[in-house]
Amino acid sequence: MTKKNLQQHRNLVKVQSADALRSATDELKSQGYFPAPMPNDFGHRSNSSGSEFGLWEDYIHAKLTCQEPGTPKSASYQYPTLHLSSGVEQPTPDNIGTPGLGYMEWGAGNRNPNVVSLLREASPYTASAHRFNTDLCAGKGPRFVYSYVQYVGGNITEKRIAFKDAGALIRGWIRDLKRELSQMEQPAAVSDGSPLGNTSALSPQTSEGTDLAADIRGQIETLEKEYKSWEKSNDFLTNFAERNNLALTYLELTEDMQEQNLCFPEITLNKRTLDDNGKNMPTSMWVPQVTGIRYRSAHICRLERKDKNGRINYVYVSNRFLDSRVFSASASDKAEDGFEMIAIPALDPQSPLTDLERIVRETRRANGSIRKRPTRFILPIAYPSAGRPYYPVPAWQS
Repeated sequence: MTKKNLQQHRNLVKVQSADALRSATDELKSQGYFPAPMPNDFGHRSNSSGSEFGLWEDYIHAKLTCQEPGTPKSASYQYPTLHLSSGVEQPTPDNIGTPGLGYMEWGAGNRNPNVVSLLREASPYTASAHRFNTDLCAGKGPRFVYSYVQYVGGNITEKRIAFKDAGALIRGWIRDLKRELSQMEQPAAVSDGSPLGNTSALSPQTSEGTDLAADIRGQIETLEKEYKSWEKSNDFLTNFAERNNLALTYLELTEDMQEQNLCFPEITLNKRTLDDNGKNMPTSMWVPQVTGIRYRSAHICRLERKDKNGRINYVYVSNRFLDSRVFSASASDKAEDGFEMIAIPALDPQSPLTDLERIVRETRRANGSIRKRPTRFILPIAYPSAGRPYYPVPAWQS
């Protein structure tokens, strides 16, 4: 439909708020239009009347607004859910996370990501755009590559190949250098067959030739070490790829990143380190490796309030954040009621590797039991928004 046709379409009404949506809906009803019924699977119970929403207009209006926590059900005051990124701090069970710190709500009513997903799916324009952006960014998933530089004629060119093919490349370099060294060391023969030595000005008999031969031997030695390192890394990466569905994980993380500008990959380490006899080594000698990466849905993750040093120590994970009792229950009540929430250590996005190495050093120093070794971490990755210290707001949500 062209812009001119849209302007001529009298029944097309643009609104910018929940109240305006309600008014426009009432106006269309007065003209004889009837709202489309909503599937029962999406039924939602009203806070005020207790009746099931049966129309899309009621459902969307309820999702666009949220009752203020702590107010009576009969209270008429409501505020837009999408206008707030970070709500208030909510208490957590005493036995998890940082003592004295709770998690930060994600928007009004702690349901901003759910509302954004609802509105994105409600329009074919935003739904198809999200699908396109996700497919474009995810592609075929992550690939292991081997990067190297090549010097030709005074120019340096950076190249990348599949990591599994790097072994053939390194062996080829070694073979070419050995051939070049062998040609320098062999005496050349003149046409009558008399051996006069290598006629090259860079033969081993010259000082410059001696330096070049030593340089070539050094390159060969370096490449042989590089090949051994590649063999070890290739075995690890092959095993890692077989144990983890990297393409699916990357696709899921990309979906959250495109929709929320925030995603929560979880990194796992091996718990045990065995000696040459196959026995567990003490924690002081623990040598952890990354064994897996998995997807944690942004809809069920919340960030802990920053400590006095301005860092987030834990990410809280639960599929019950939208329960109404979350607002009123104390930390002790949640613990006694078996509230389904876990706290996973968060790595500092500014320097995740350094942060992980620090945790490993502290664990080795404590030399605790195998059970107490930390093996699960979440690395919050966000496209930042100014003035949003916890949850970013993508520009398209404006």
